Amino acid sequence: MADIFMRYYRLTKNIQIFLIDDSFSMKRHRQEVKALFEILAYMVKGSDPDGIELYFTVSSERHKSKKGNTKELISILDHHRYEGDSNIRSSLKCIVQNYKDGLKIPVHRASPWWNLRRRSAEPVRNQTVYVFTDGNWQPNSDPTEIIADLVGDLKEHKVLKEEFGIQFISFGNDRDGLAMLERLDRGLNLPLYVSILVVMAR
Repeated sequence: MADIFMRYYRLTKNIQIFLIDDSFSMKRHRQEVKALFEILAYMVKGSDPDGIELYFTVSSERHKSKKGNTKELISILDHHRYEGDSNIRSSLKCIVQNYKDGLKIPVHRASPWWNLRRRSAEPVRNQTVYVFTDGNWQPNSDPTEIIADLVGDLKEHKVLKEEFGIQFISFGNDRDGLAMLERLDRGLNLPLYVSILVVMAR
Protein backbone atom coordinates (compact mmCIF):
# COMPACT_ATOMS: atom_id res chain seq x y z
CA MET A 1 0.00 0.00 0.00
CA ALA A 2 2.86 2.39 0.72
CA ASP A 3 3.77 2.64 -2.98
CA ILE A 4 0.25 3.84 -3.80
CA PHE A 5 0.64 6.89 -1.62
CA MET A 6 4.14 7.90 -2.62
CA ARG A 7 3.04 10.24 -5.42
CA TYR A 8 1.14 12.30 -2.86
CA TYR A 9 4.01 12.12 -0.41
CA ARG A 10 6.40 13.61 -2.96
CA LEU A 11 4.22 16.67 -3.55
CA THR A 12 5.54 19.41 -1.29
CA LYS A 13 3.36 21.92 0.54
CA ASN A 14 0.20 19.88 0.06
CA ILE A 15 -2.64 20.31 2.51
CA GLN A 16 -3.09 16.86 4.07
CA ILE A 17 -6.52 16.04 5.54
CA PHE A 18 -7.60 12.77 7.10
CA LEU A 19 -11.37 12.21 7.28
CA ILE A 20 -12.17 9.31 9.60
CA ASP A 21 -15.53 7.56 9.43
CA ASP A 22 -16.33 7.30 13.16
CA SER A 23 -19.75 5.69 12.76
CA PHE A 24 -20.75 2.68 14.88
CA SER A 25 -20.14 0.27 11.99
CA MET A 26 -16.48 1.34 11.94
CA LYS A 27 -15.95 0.61 15.64
CA ARG A 28 -14.74 -2.92 14.89
CA HIS A 29 -11.96 -1.45 12.73
CA ARG A 30 -10.72 1.17 15.19
CA GLN A 31 -7.34 -0.52 15.78
CA GLU A 32 -6.77 -0.91 12.05
CA VAL A 33 -7.72 2.74 11.55
CA LYS A 34 -5.25 3.89 14.18
CA ALA A 35 -2.44 1.69 12.85
CA LEU A 36 -2.88 2.80 9.23
CA PHE A 37 -3.28 6.46 10.19
CA GLU A 38 -0.01 6.28 12.10
CA ILE A 39 1.80 4.93 9.04
CA LEU A 40 0.32 7.31 6.48
CA ALA A 41 0.55 10.37 8.72
CA TYR A 42 4.25 9.65 9.19
CA MET A 43 4.69 9.39 5.42
CA VAL A 44 2.97 12.66 4.51
CA LYS A 45 3.57 14.90 7.53
CA GLY A 46 6.62 16.49 5.93
CA SER A 47 4.65 17.67 2.90
CA ASP A 48 2.29 19.90 4.90
CA PRO A 49 4.24 22.66 6.69
CA ASP A 50 1.10 23.76 8.53
CA GLY A 51 0.40 20.36 10.06
CA ILE A 52 -1.94 17.47 9.22
CA GLU A 53 -5.68 18.03 9.74
CA LEU A 54 -7.99 15.41 11.27
CA TYR A 55 -11.76 15.40 10.65
CA PHE A 56 -14.54 12.94 11.50
CA THR A 57 -17.77 12.07 9.70
CA VAL A 58 -19.99 11.90 12.81
CA SER A 59 -18.22 13.95 15.46
CA SER A 60 -17.77 17.67 14.82
CA GLU A 61 -14.26 17.55 16.31
CA ARG A 62 -11.41 18.91 14.23
CA HIS A 63 -7.76 18.69 15.10
CA LYS A 64 -4.48 19.83 13.62
CA SER A 65 -1.04 18.46 14.33
CA LYS A 66 1.94 20.53 15.22
CA LYS A 67 4.49 20.72 12.42
CA GLY A 68 6.07 17.30 11.93
CA ASN A 69 4.47 15.79 15.05
CA THR A 70 1.43 13.51 14.81
CA LYS A 71 1.58 11.89 18.26
CA GLU A 72 -1.31 13.99 19.58
CA LEU A 73 -3.55 12.96 16.68
CA ILE A 74 -2.71 9.30 17.23
CA SER A 75 -3.65 9.66 20.89
CA ILE A 76 -6.97 11.27 19.93
CA LEU A 77 -7.80 8.30 17.69
CA ASP A 78 -6.91 5.92 20.50
CA HIS A 79 -9.67 7.34 22.71
CA HIS A 80 -12.22 8.50 20.15
CA ARG A 81 -15.79 7.17 20.36
CA TYR A 82 -17.35 5.46 17.35
CA GLU A 83 -21.13 5.90 17.30
CA GLY A 84 -24.07 6.93 15.13
CA ASP A 85 -24.37 6.93 11.35
CA SER A 86 -22.05 8.55 8.85
CA ASN A 87 -23.09 11.28 6.39
CA ILE A 88 -20.12 11.32 4.03
CA ARG A 89 -21.78 13.91 1.78
CA SER A 90 -21.97 16.50 4.54
CA SER A 91 -18.45 15.76 5.76
CA LEU A 92 -16.84 16.06 2.34
CA LYS A 93 -18.89 19.14 1.48
CA CYS A 94 -17.30 21.06 4.34
CA ILE A 95 -13.77 20.16 3.24
CA VAL A 96 -14.42 20.73 -0.46
CA GLN A 97 -16.14 24.08 0.16
CA ASN A 98 -13.08 25.41 1.99
CA TYR A 99 -10.97 24.49 -1.03
CA LYS A 100 -13.45 26.02 -3.49
CA ASP A 101 -13.52 29.25 -1.49
CA GLY A 102 -9.73 29.44 -1.87
CA LEU A 103 -10.06 29.20 -5.65
CA LYS A 104 -12.12 32.37 -5.68
CA ILE A 105 -9.60 34.52 -3.78
CA PRO A 106 -7.69 36.82 -6.19
CA VAL A 107 -3.94 36.24 -6.22
CA HIS A 108 -1.61 39.25 -6.07
CA ARG A 109 1.93 38.39 -7.03
CA ALA A 110 3.42 41.34 -5.14
CA SER A 111 2.23 44.27 -3.08
CA PRO A 112 3.38 47.80 -4.01
CA TRP A 113 6.27 49.15 -1.94
CA TRP A 114 4.01 51.80 -0.37
CA ASN A 115 1.65 49.17 0.92
CA LEU A 116 4.01 46.59 2.39
CA ARG A 117 1.70 45.88 5.32
CA ARG A 118 -0.98 44.58 2.98
CA ARG A 119 -0.96 40.80 2.90
CA SER A 120 -1.20 39.36 -0.59
CA ALA A 121 -3.36 36.31 -1.13
CA GLU A 122 -1.48 33.12 -1.94
CA PRO A 123 -2.48 30.64 -4.63
CA VAL A 124 -4.64 27.84 -3.28
CA ARG A 125 -2.50 24.87 -2.34
CA ASN A 126 -2.94 21.35 -3.65
CA GLN A 127 -4.99 19.24 -1.29
CA THR A 128 -5.25 15.54 -0.54
CA VAL A 129 -8.06 14.01 1.50
CA TYR A 130 -7.71 10.49 2.89
CA VAL A 131 -11.11 9.00 3.75
CA PHE A 132 -11.06 5.99 6.08
CA THR A 133 -14.45 4.28 5.70
CA ASP A 134 -16.39 1.06 5.23
CA GLY A 135 -18.74 2.76 2.76
CA ASN A 136 -21.71 2.10 5.06
CA TRP A 137 -23.20 5.59 4.97
CA GLN A 138 -26.56 7.16 5.69
CA PRO A 139 -29.15 6.96 2.90
CA ASN A 140 -28.99 9.89 0.46
CA SER A 141 -25.43 10.79 1.45
CA ASP A 142 -23.82 9.90 -1.89
CA PRO A 143 -20.91 12.38 -2.36
CA THR A 144 -20.96 12.22 -6.18
CA GLU A 145 -22.68 15.60 -6.57
CA ILE A 146 -20.18 17.29 -4.24
CA ILE A 147 -17.27 15.95 -6.29
CA ALA A 148 -18.92 16.88 -9.59
CA ASP A 149 -19.52 20.46 -8.38
CA LEU A 150 -15.85 20.71 -7.42
CA VAL A 151 -14.87 19.62 -10.93
CA GLY A 152 -17.07 22.38 -12.31
CA ASP A 153 -15.20 24.96 -10.26
CA LEU A 154 -11.82 23.54 -11.28
CA LYS A 155 -12.82 23.84 -14.94
CA GLU A 156 -14.06 27.39 -14.40
CA HIS A 157 -10.72 28.39 -12.90
CA LYS A 158 -8.82 26.45 -15.58
CA VAL A 159 -7.17 24.11 -13.11
CA LEU A 160 -6.15 21.23 -15.35
CA LYS A 161 -3.87 19.18 -13.11
CA GLU A 162 -4.75 16.87 -10.25
CA GLU A 163 -4.94 19.68 -7.71
CA PHE A 164 -7.39 17.91 -5.43
CA GLY A 165 -7.01 14.23 -4.56
CA ILE A 166 -9.44 12.03 -2.66
CA GLN A 167 -8.29 8.62 -1.50
CA PHE A 168 -10.97 6.35 -0.07
CA ILE A 169 -9.38 3.66 2.09
CA SER A 170 -11.85 0.82 2.52
CA PHE A 171 -12.26 -1.19 5.72
CA GLY A 172 -14.28 -4.38 6.06
CA ASN A 173 -16.24 -6.24 3.41
CA ASP A 174 -19.73 -4.70 3.49
CA ARG A 175 -21.15 -5.53 0.04
CA ASP A 176 -23.11 -2.29 -0.44
CA GLY A 177 -20.27 -0.19 0.92
CA LEU A 178 -17.74 -1.77 -1.40
CA ALA A 179 -20.08 -1.28 -4.37
CA MET A 180 -20.41 2.43 -3.58
CA LEU A 181 -16.66 2.89 -3.30
CA GLU A 182 -16.09 0.96 -6.51
CA ARG A 183 -18.50 3.27 -8.33
CA LEU A 184 -16.69 6.34 -7.03
CA ASP A 185 -13.38 4.85 -8.07
CA ARG A 186 -14.35 3.78 -11.61
CA GLY A 187 -17.64 5.42 -12.47
CA LEU A 188 -17.05 9.18 -12.26
CA ASN A 189 -14.50 9.43 -15.09
CA LEU A 190 -12.81 12.56 -13.72
CA PRO A 191 -9.07 11.78 -13.99
CA LEU A 192 -8.07 15.17 -15.36
CA TYR A 193 -9.54 17.13 -12.49
CA VAL A 194 -9.98 15.06 -9.35
CA SER A 195 -7.91 12.03 -8.46
CA ILE A 196 -10.04 9.40 -6.74
CA LEU A 197 -8.35 6.24 -5.54
CA VAL A 198 -9.96 3.44 -3.53
CA VAL A 199 -7.70 0.95 -1.79
CA MET A 200 -8.43 -1.89 0.59
CA ALA A 201 -6.90 -1.65 4.05
CA ARG A 202 -4.92 -4.72 5.04
